[in-house]
Amino acid sequence: MIEARFAYPMTTAGDLIDGGSAGVAQRLAIGSTNQVLTVVSGAPAWAAAVGFANPMTTAGDIIDGGSSGTPQRLAIGSAGQSLIVVSGAPAWASTTPPVNAQTGTSYTLVLADAPAASANQGIVTMNNAAANTLTIPANGSVAFPVGTVISVIQLGAGQTTIAITTDTLNNPSSLTARARYSTLVLTKVATTTWVLGGDMT
Repeated sequence: MIEARFAYPMTTAGDLIDGGSAGVAQRLAIGSTNQVLTVVSGAPAWAAAVGFANPMTTAGDIIDGGSSGTPQRLAIGSAGQSLIVVSGAPAWASTTPPVNAQTGTSYTLVLADAPAASANQGIVTMNNAAANTLTIPANGSVAFPVGTVISVIQLGAGQTTIAITTDTLNNPSSLTARARYSTLVLTKVATTTWVLGGDMT
């Protein structure tokens, strides 16, 4: 019986033998550093490993998916910031409730008084020697999320009163702060309903 043999095609250390046309043994030259063996047009071939360029440049950076999932750098935030989602993308933001210092006799709340970054919480101070009024706008014009909590502090001698436009404000006693430094707390419990609590007259 005659043993089937084939010509030895390899010439370099690391070469491989693969089947060419009709299975004829042929040489597959060794690839380059970090290449992987893959299939191209139905035949084995060396190619660069699939991956992506590292976009990070600074300690603490994070990689997130940009347009169509393309890897991109999210720079490290500042001390005290938390990672939140803003307009569908991760972002660093301060979670400390903002303090809006008002010195006039009237003020109407805006979304920035209780931003999403601070879990929809905020503080408004009313500091005037004369009586002053803080107004809650209608949900139709300023749509605070349900669960929003805003503390209103009467810093000045002038008594602070809470007013509301077209929505509902429920309270256990009055709509006015009891004295200087009294704190009133507004909590949005439904789309058009707020509850007032705190140190009222």
